[in-house]
Amino acid sequence: MTRVTVANIESGQQSVLLHQAYILAAALGIVTVADLLPPLRESSLEEGPKVTLSKQTFAEQEGAQVAELVSNVLGALFPSQRSDRDR
Repeated sequence: MTRVTVANIESGQQSVLLHQAYILAAALGIVTVADLLPPLRESSLEEGPKVTLSKQTFAEQEGAQVAELVSNVLGALFPSQRSDRDR
């Protein structure tokens, strides 16, 4: 990871990509990437997870596949948040 990338992440001009999170965790001696994340607030658990996909990144069909995959994973992790139509 370059110094420019780190500076851009620190200044908020660039998001941290998944592979960069693994690099940062390894550099910090952290075993799991999840330890880089702040603890969930109780209100966050009640509201359920929120995920936004950028339409610019995916073709329509790819975006639909990713959205379905994310929905299935989140539904498995947070079954109480699923609506009746998703069950």
